[in-house]
Amino acid sequence: MIIIGIILFFFWLLRKIGFNSNRSLEDDSSDNLSPVEIARIRYENGEISKEEFEIIKNNLD
Repeated sequence: MIIIGIILFFFWLLRKIGFNSNRSLEDDSSDNLSPVEIARIRYENGEISKEEFEIIKNNLD
């Protein structure tokens, strides 16, 4: 149990310090992004599923 906790903490720490190759909303000024671009970034980061992305994209197009 302790080993699992250490591993999870390690991954959380790597993500927190920016060891993530994916783009994030902090990388771009959100004022210059369209809603579809924001949804695409959220999909790339795994924040939303493909189905959710498609629904958002279809609603905005």
